[in-house]
Formats: sequence, C-alpha cells, structure tokens
Amino acid sequence: MQLISLEANKPSFNTVKFNPNGLTLIVGKSTSTDKNNTYNSVGKSLLLQIINFCLGSNKIAAFEQYLSGWEFTLSFKIGDKTFTANRAADKQNKIYLNDKELGQAAFNAEMEKKLVDIPEDSPYLTFRTVLSRFYRTGRGSYVSTLATAKEQPFSSLVNNAFLLELDLDYVYQKRITRKRYQELEKFEKSFKKDPVIREYYTGDLDVEFEISRLSQDVKKLESDIKNYNVAENYAAIQAEADRMAEQLSQMKNRLYYLSTSIKNIKHSMSLYQDMDLEKVYSLYGEITELFKEGTLQTLENVTEFHKNIHIKRSERLAKELKKLSATHLEEEKTKSELQKAFDEKMKLLAKSRALDFFAAINAQLTELKSKLSKLQDYKNISAHSKKEMAEAIKELSSQEVTTIDYLEAYKEQEHAVYQGFSNLANEFYPEVPAGISIQNNEGNNQERFKISAKIQNDASDGINEVKIFCYDLNNLINSSVHHFQSIFHDSRMFSDIDPRQRAILLQQAHTLTKASGMQYIATMNEDQLLTLKEVLPIAEYTEITDTIKLELKDDSPESKLLGIQIDMQYEKE
Repeated sequence: MQLISLEANKPSFNTVKFNPNGLTLIVGKSTSTDKNNTYNSVGKSLLLQIINFCLGSNKIAAFEQYLSGWEFTLSFKIGDKTFTANRAADKQNKIYLNDKELGQAAFNAEMEKKLVDIPEDSPYLTFRTVLSRFYRTGRGSYVSTLATAKEQPFSSLVNNAFLLELDLDYVYQKRITRKRYQELEKFEKSFKKDPVIREYYTGDLDVEFEISRLSQDVKKLESDIKNYNVAENYAAIQAEADRMAEQLSQMKNRLYYLSTSIKNIKHSMSLYQDMDLEKVYSLYGEITELFKEGTLQTLENVTEFHKNIHIKRSERLAKELKKLSATHLEEEKTKSELQKAFDEKMKLLAKSRALDFFAAINAQLTELKSKLSKLQDYKNISAHSKKEMAEAIKELSSQEVTTIDYLEAYKEQEHAVYQGFSNLANEFYPEVPAGISIQNNEGNNQERFKISAKIQNDASDGINEVKIFCYDLNNLINSSVHHFQSIFHDSRMFSDIDPRQRAILLQQAHTLTKASGMQYIATMNEDQLLTLKEVLPIAEYTEITDTIKLELKDDSPESKLLGIQIDMQYEKE
C-alpha cells in the first residue's frame, strides 16, 4: 500500500500529497514568539491520526465532537490499483472504499485480504495489528521496538513472529498447552482447598482411608443380605404383591367407571314423559298460520314420530344397561378374588418380618454406597486432573525440544527479514554488534519465543528510536508476508537522536525506499531538520529538503493542517 494523498471536504484543509517513492516529509514550523504556540499545535500528529482514521481505526470521540461535518478521503495504491477510503467524523460507523459502503469490521476485513497474508485460525493477528507496525500512532507506540501502545505481550509476540516469518503454530501450541495446564493447576488447588467442595465429597476425612473402610462395610452388608434365610424368596413375594396392588388399583378405577355409567343410563331412562297434547295442538295451530297449507304433516303424524323415537331410545339404553351390569358383576368377582390373594401375600410378608429387615439393611447399604461413590468421584477427579497436568507438562517438554530444533533450522536459512535489521543498524553503529534475537522461551508463561531487537550498549540516548526505525524499515522491505509499501513515523521519532543519526536515518530511509519503490513518510519539526545542515553536505541536505510536501505553521489558523483553529485532545493517554 502506497499513499497518494489525503484530502477533506472542507476548503480550509491543507491537502497532503505524498511522493510516490522514497522520502516524504511534512514539516512543522514555529514562527510565533508566543511560547504557547509550539510545533505540536500545527497538525503533524493529527495528520497521522486522520490517516489511521481513514484506514479503519476505532471511533475517535474528539473527531465526532469537534469535527462534525468533516469528511476525510485517503487515496492509496495496492499494486497497480488505486483506492480511496472516505470516512466522516460524525458518521464513523461507515467507511467508503471506492464508494462502496462498509462497516468498520467489514472494511478492515477487506483490507486484510488485500494487504496481509494471515494464516487461517490466527487470533491476535489482523490488518489493524500489522498496520500499527508501519503506522505508529500515539506516543505510546514509540516506547518499545516490538510492542505498540497498550499491547498485550502475547499479541506483540504473534505479530512480530508473523512479520519475522516464524511458524505461528509453535506460538499457539505453547499458549494452548500452557493455558490448559494453568487452568488444571488452578482447578486442582481450588478443588482440594475449597471447604464446600471438600465437605461435600469427603466430609474433611482422609479419602484413601475412608474408601477402604466403606468398601469393607459395603461388602459385609451385601453378604448379610445374601445370606439372610428367613425369607429367601422375599423379593419375589414382594414383587408379586406390588403387581397385585397395581392391578387392584386399576380394577377399582374400572368399577367406578362402570357404576357411574349404569347410574347415568338409569337416570336417562327415567326422564321421558308423555307429550302434553294441548300444548302440541296450540303450537300446531300457530305454525299452520305461518306456512302454506299442505307443507306441514298432520299432528297425528308428529305424535306418532315422537313415540317411535322414544321406543327405539329406550330399547338401546336397556341393552347398554344389561351389558354394563354384566361386566360390572364380572369385574367385582375378579376384584374379590384378587384382593383375597393379595391379602395372603401381605400376611406372608408380615409373618416373616422380612420387610422391616430388608428396608433397614437396604437403606443402610444405600447410604454407604452413596458416601463411597462421592469419595471415589473425588479421588477420580483429582487423579484425572493430575494426569492431565502431567500430560500437559510432557507436551510442553516435547514442544521445547521441537522449538529448539526449529529455531536452529530457521536461523540457518538466513531469512532476509532476520538478517536485515543488523545491516540497517550497522549504518548507525558500524562497530557495535546488532541484530534480532529469537530464543526459545522456557519460562512459565504462554509466550513461545523471546524476540528482541538489540544494539549493544542500547542504553544510550536515541538508540531506542534507531531500533524502532531499523526494525520497522526492515519489516517493510524484507518481510514477505504483507503488501505494505509505506511507513509513517511521527516527529517524536526524531526528538532524542542527535543530528548525525537523524541524517543517517533520513538518508537510509530515502535511499532504500526509493530503490524498492516504497515510501518513508515522516513528520518533523523545523529545528530537527535544520540541524542536518551541520552534518551534511549541501547537496545531500538539499536532496532531503526536496522531499518536503507540506509545511505547517503556527502563524495563523490557515497555515495549520485543518486550516482552522481547533483545540482538541484526540489521543488517549
């Protein structure tokens, strides 16, 4: 990705156009004698924030508050294709990529496809996390070479391992295994120490001793039940009695149903009464007045019809009554016989007193088995967790061996991205050993590798910034897992390095990116640039200053990036 330009929908905005390759400088000038007007108020850092905003950053509340109505458009190239990313300050949930409306997540996913070759199932690795290695925004991003602002150690490891073209499977395997071990370790401690759990399972007793004692007690009770000779067939008798009790219950229900049905039929048969002829004659007279003559049957026919219906109904009910009565009688007889047999069974059980014995002994046995089961569960759970912990330790040990072998092979291959850092650092410190260190991390943590960018005696002023520069430029030029073609560093990169180092940095950035068709973009303060005259020939100094594409001044609002005076805190501390 190469930047082309940054524009806004407001005419006051000072459009930024970037050189297609090599160095691009945006310089901040202070012309005022007012101490309150500094380089930091002209919009240099804001420029990088806006570019980051157009490239799918999280919402910036200050933009929404102070820049309502503003829209920013970033033009860039990926390969031979030109793109524009447009985002409004007060509609930040939408980003337009070549006029296609996308949400923030969808935009970043689309950019990820175009710019980063991320392996499948790679958490902590996204377009945005990789972008932060090339476009460092905020002062917190210039503290560490490998970590961006507020980044967690594992996220930093994943992203740096990715850019260094290390096999990420090694990174994820240790995290998964170590995390499992830590969870098992935590469970084991809480399981044994938690008073509620211990009371439930063990009653605060010695587990092994209690299991042995209870096992013996259970065997004795089981033997007592087996050898009890008062009623050897007790179980069979009890089972038969239970079956009879269930049958009796069902028969009682059926008899109740039959009795109710017989009662209802008898009641129904008693309800019929002879028709009141006077009422019928009266009704018949009213009907004949309403209907034409001949449309109604004679009264005699109606009366006769009614009698026939009653006779048939009475015959049907009498037949049903006879059937139900016979069934009821038969069921009563069967019930009586069954009740008699059931009573005999219950007398036999009561006589042998087996019921009381078995009830008591079985209750005791059930209680002991329950206690024994809980203790065995406790023992098994603890043993299982210990086994899992041992397997995790074994797996971690195996991973240690394979990681050491892998790193040896990786270093022997002399990857360009692994070797490139030292070449860049030697331009600044020719006699000082420098390089990227990648070691197997044997520590009790989730990070597989110890990765660091080292320059001997790196406690000196400005070395941290030199390391950041060398590391970022090395990743840009030599890493093959991305398609970024530009770096953007803020002016804070140059604040602590001396003029000679600053000159080397800019010369190296210009020469290497121009040769590879890439971009190094930076904002600088005027005084940082002017000090280069002291260490560079005029021609080389001029070559650097010729890359300046925009000067931002504090002499008027129009000379600042936005072209207006707005005081806002857009960077979270």
